Amino acid sequence: MKIGVHLVHLRPGRIGGAEQYVRNLIEFAVRKRSNCEMYLFLHPDNTSTFREENGKLRKIVVRTDRDLHSQLHHWIRVLELDIWFCPLAVVEPYAAIPTVVTIHDIQHEIYPRFFSPAELQSRNRYLRMSARYADAILTVSQYSKKTLIEQYGLPDDRIHAVHSDADRVFQARPDEPMNRLVKAKYRLPERYGLYPANFWPHKNHLNLLRALVVLRDRDKRTVSMVFTGDWQLSAEAKEYIQEIKHYIQAHGLGAQIYFTGYVPQEEVPYLYRNAEFLAFPSLFEGFGIPLVEAMKSRLPIVCSNAASLPEVAGDSALLFDPEDPFDIAAKLVEVQDPSTRERLIRSGERRAADFSWDNTTEVTFHVFDSLLSGGIDMRIARKLQMIFQLEGYEFVTELYREFLNREPDPGGLQDHVNLLASGMPKINIVLGIMMSQEAQSLYSRGY
Repeated sequence: MKIGVHLVHLRPGRIGGAEQYVRNLIEFAVRKRSNCEMYLFLHPDNTSTFREENGKLRKIVVRTDRDLHSQLHHWIRVLELDIWFCPLAVVEPYAAIPTVVTIHDIQHEIYPRFFSPAELQSRNRYLRMSARYADAILTVSQYSKKTLIEQYGLPDDRIHAVHSDADRVFQARPDEPMNRLVKAKYRLPERYGLYPANFWPHKNHLNLLRALVVLRDRDKRTVSMVFTGDWQLSAEAKEYIQEIKHYIQAHGLGAQIYFTGYVPQEEVPYLYRNAEFLAFPSLFEGFGIPLVEAMKSRLPIVCSNAASLPEVAGDSALLFDPEDPFDIAAKLVEVQDPSTRERLIRSGERRAADFSWDNTTEVTFHVFDSLLSGGIDMRIARKLQMIFQLEGYEFVTELYREFLNREPDPGGLQDHVNLLASGMPKINIVLGIMMSQEAQSLYSRGY
């Protein structure tokens, strides 16, 4: 099985759990699947973070001075790929081979206020179209599957939910010299709670800070928190960081809050191992990988009761209302009770066994295998049903992408649009393209 993996837009360290998902899935696929060849399509900026493996993993770096879609169509044809896999939520280009997309969540449909108008417009267009076009959709929780069905009207059997796992660095044996290095490097306090998250508004740092003020002013309790996360994010995230800093300064929390900045993956487990608890007040998650990381680190969890988090946590966390600082404060007190801590640690160890990259890989390849064994008739019928809802240029463009595996040339596109405008039925245009010598050549090779 030859699989093309579209990673051109991956920017290391910028997309949190989605990047861990991609890297671990690729690593386990190469290790576990003997009949698998993976071709990683990369940008010059991320190619050094992946390594080739003879016969199983090959890197293809796109040219930044040429049209991306044309390059990808070229390689799909030349390599005679069996599956086109887009694990970063957007399908591009639309290819005439079975296509699978991973959509971790559609947060913008639930919390549009957290996105700029431009980003919201982009997500509304490209995620919805990608979900409609893909032959199968992978997602990371039953919650995300449910929202995809409800928001996009997708059939249940096209969406496959499978949980992720913590990175393999959480399985490594602790190294005391590394532990001392991490504690010194980030100047970790003796006692602290950990919140590992980028500074996006839905991560809800402000309500966690409000809970700390409640504990200090009402209960005379001082709780220190360590915040990880890259500060070099979008303009919206930078504005949010300024809000956080202003709140800390205005309420005298400076001595309780420690910022680490971006933390390399191999150092992350030591932040967990030295912490007293994980606090996770996020308003929205498609999965919530830090919960699994905490379970595998024997770290008690207090977390939001929103979105996918109760599904992932099971009985291994104290849940709170993320909109209520007083509820958050109460759980931060409760998690420090010795008997409660021990109960959460034990239940977390049991729950951790439910997450494995072996299982994630197995389910993913079952989806790939089912697409290849199911033939192309039903896939073509479904794609045609979608394409017939389009008009004009969009209708013709999708026909070219589906049946010729390329973008239309301007002349051919205009000729077909003119035929439609003159009254030619859509079915005639479809049959003309499907029966062309170019299309027959593609499908004779399994496309």
